[in-house]
Parts: sequence; structure tokens; C-alpha cells
Amino acid sequence: MWRALFVALSLAFTSTTVAQAAESTELSPGITLTPLHLQGPSCALEGVQVDADLDNPAVRVGLLTPADVARTEVLTGMADRGRAVAAINGDFFDIGKTGSALGAEIQDGALRKGPNPRPEPWNQSVGFDRQGAGRIVDASLDGTVTLPGGRQPLAGLNQPFLPAAGGLGLFTPVWGTESRAIRDAGVQREAIITDGVVTEKHDAPAAGRLAGNAVALVGAESAADLVGALAVGDRVDARYAAQIDPLAQMTTLLGARVVLVRNGAVQQLTDLAFADPLTGQVRNPETAIGFRNAGRQLMLVVVDGRSSASCGVSASEMAQIMRDRGAQDAVMVDGGGSSELVARAEGETGSTVRNVPSDGRERPVPNGIALYRAER
Repeated sequence: MWRALFVALSLAFTSTTVAQAAESTELSPGITLTPLHLQGPSCALEGVQVDADLDNPAVRVGLLTPADVARTEVLTGMADRGRAVAAINGDFFDIGKTGSALGAEIQDGALRKGPNPRPEPWNQSVGFDRQGAGRIVDASLDGTVTLPGGRQPLAGLNQPFLPAAGGLGLFTPVWGTESRAIRDAGVQREAIITDGVVTEKHDAPAAGRLAGNAVALVGAESAADLVGALAVGDRVDARYAAQIDPLAQMTTLLGARVVLVRNGAVQQLTDLAFADPLTGQVRNPETAIGFRNAGRQLMLVVVDGRSSASCGVSASEMAQIMRDRGAQDAVMVDGGGSSELVARAEGETGSTVRNVPSDGRERPVPNGIALYRAER
């Protein structure tokens, strides 16, 4: 019954055509902002869209983050620090705890963290390759740790979750000051490795910032004894990289919640699966990232919700909006109170919030996608 109701609501969704030439504002060469005024099945919808021509040499895409993986920050703060032209919020995150994103992060070509494997693998991602094209990919961690007793797989990088059976997790200085304990794991051991040599042993993972030349190796559950057997002075070598499918070298990447559109087709979605975990509401503020022209045209879209002016959208309705507006591929990232788009027009000293966040203020988030005016 529920499925039939949601399908009916999705089919009833119609969008009001927005006159791009009349309402769009050029923020910077190749980057435009357009207010959205849509009509849902039973209420009006308000939102905002930024389009970017990634073939334009004046346009650059990047990953916005706080200084640490285990930290959140409001979008305007992150955008202004790098003088972004426009930005949206990004991945779901470990809200109220470490603040770290659930998916992998690649910033300026460097892997900052791996994807969480629990409560389900968060490998689905959206990224931008070295040629500047955007695409939907799966991103996993490919890593090994060489101990005195042999080589072992690396199960996690700067992430608070490992597989239920345990494994080896590596934390680097960019993790920050939060505890390095693995969530929901029993026995855990930690070794601090400085310049490839074990310099400290801990019976449990600690907190505090690591020195620039140090990493922390945490063994949880089945791998706790591997770390516990290390001695100060032992040599340990850890190597890791992102494994991208389909194969590509990404300069920017973050996790995505769900694929909305693929190869021009709206995906079959069960809206209850994407309902707000606290309220059970299927219509919420949502943020989506879309591509057309083989990933050379980028769409950043936020639809507001939880207000009399805009009731929000379900996942299937957001998919239809993205397809109606020309997306050939699209994903939905974090929504609810996190949904936000900020922009800074030519001549403005700082970015401003261009939608209406449902919390009534900016929610600190772990990352976002930003557009910049490239330096010539």
C-alpha cells in the first residue's frame, strides 16, 4: 500500500518551468545561480540551483572540509576560507559524535579518509577526475600494513567504524583531536608509529592530535592481538589508496546517499528507505548533485522543506526534479537541516546562504562541494 501511494505521489509531481534567461544570475564566468519555484503534488516548493560549465577554464571544483576529518563547520565558513563562488553541503556524517563523514574523501587528489563499512558500506560516491569531468563511482579503501609478522589488509583510514569482525584501522594527523576508538568494537589496541617505527603502545585507543610524522594503528576485535604483539622499535609500514570503480583518478570525491538518475533514467526508489530517521517524514529538504554532457556540466540543487513556503521532497520526487531539469546522472547527498547552498557574487566580500535551512540557521557539516573561479 505504501509503495503504491509513493508511486502515485511521484507520478503526480509536476515542476513549473523556470525561465533561465529571466531569473539566472551569473556569479562568475561559467557559473550561474537560478531560483527554483516548483509545484509538488500538494504544495509549493522553493529552492535554488547552481549550474557550472566544467569545460570553462575559469571554473574549478573542490572539496570543502574543516581542517580535521573529525570536525564539522558551517558552510559559509568553509566557503569563505577558500573564496568559493558557490558551495553546497555534502555527505551524511557521524552527527553528534565524531562529526566525520560516512563516505570517502579525496581533496586535491589526496585521500583523507576511507568509507565507513557499517551500518552498511558507504562506498557510493560522486567525484571529479583529473580531466575535470564529474561522475558517480564506488570508492573503497585499498591498503596494507606490513608488520614484523607479515602483511595484513588495512580495513579503515580515519574512520570510526570497521567491519563487525574487526581489523586494522589507521589514523593520521588529519583525523584531529577526537578519540581514535572504533565504534561498537570490544577489545582494541593502539600503537603510535613515528617515521615507520613503533614509539608508543596503548591498551586502548587514545585521543589528541598526532604529530605530523606519526600515525596511529588501531587493531579491533580479531586484529587486536596483531597490534598488541608489536614492540617499541618494531618497523611498521602502512600504504593506502582509493580504489575507484569505474577506474579513474579523482581529484575531488565525497560520499553520496543514493543514485537518483543514471544514464538519463530515473531510478526506482522506495521513499520510506530515505525517510527522516527521527520523524519518519518522507518529504524533507534535500540536496542533489547532477551531471549532463558526459559530466562536463554540473548541477548543484537544493530544495527547501519543513515550512509553509516549501514542504520538501521525497527521494523519488527529487529524482524527477533532477531529470526534469536535464540531469543525465544525479545523486542525493545529506538533507534535512544540512541542506544548504551558499554563493558569493562578483564584488561581494563573503558568501551568503541562498536557500532557507530548516534548522533556522546553518548546521555545521563535515564537507561540501565548492566551485571556484580558477586562477589564470
